[in-house]
This record gives sequence, structure tokens and C-alpha cells, in this order.
Amino acid sequence: MALNLIGVEFPLESIIGAAPLRLLGADKLYEYQNGNKTDTQIGMKYTVGEILTFQKFAVKVMGQNESAIPVERLQDKSKPIYVTFKDAVARTYRNNDNELDVSVRASAISEVKEPKV
Repeated sequence: MALNLIGVEFPLESIIGAAPLRLLGADKLYEYQNGNKTDTQIGMKYTVGEILTFQKFAVKVMGQNESAIPVERLQDKSKPIYVTFKDAVARTYRNNDNELDVSVRASAISEVKEPKV
């Protein structure tokens, strides 16, 4: 019997621990209907990097229409921004290449001080 991991949800913290993430970018998240993007914004998508492994991934915060981090801060690449997410949950799914992948959603994002690694 094979273990089916599709649709399994787990706290993001169980994978990366409590370490802050480096914010790499923020984009508006739009609704899709029948595979087509609409003009309806449904949240924000934050691209982050795990600071020890440098693995990059996206976290969706639904219902948020503006970035919680000011645009000027996002554009200033000379100063890294570190963040954590509230109630971050990862969910497994099959991507278009039929490979197991993970999507992450959270209820909020907050900036934190630079971590000591």
C-alpha cells in the first residue's frame, strides 16, 4: 500500500522551524476562473527565502490587498527584510509535471529584526 500525501496539510513551522524568512518580493494575487486570470484581487503572494538553505518559495496571504511591507522597503535591495507568517500552513499537491509540490498560505505576515545565524 502506497502512502498518499496529496492534500496533506501541516504547519510550515514543522518543516522550517521558527527561523525567520528573508522577504524577496511581493505580488498581488488574482482569482482564476476556468484557468483564466480575472481582475479580482484575492490576496498577496510573498516570495521568501529560507535563510539557512536559501530555498525559495511563495506564501499566499488571502484577503490582503496591499503589501504589509511598504513598497519603498521592498525596492531597497541594500537592506534585507526578514519576516514571519501567522498560522502558516503547507499543503501538498501534484503540479503540472505530475510531481509532488507544496503550496503555503498564512493569515498574516509581520516583519522581524535581522536574525542571528
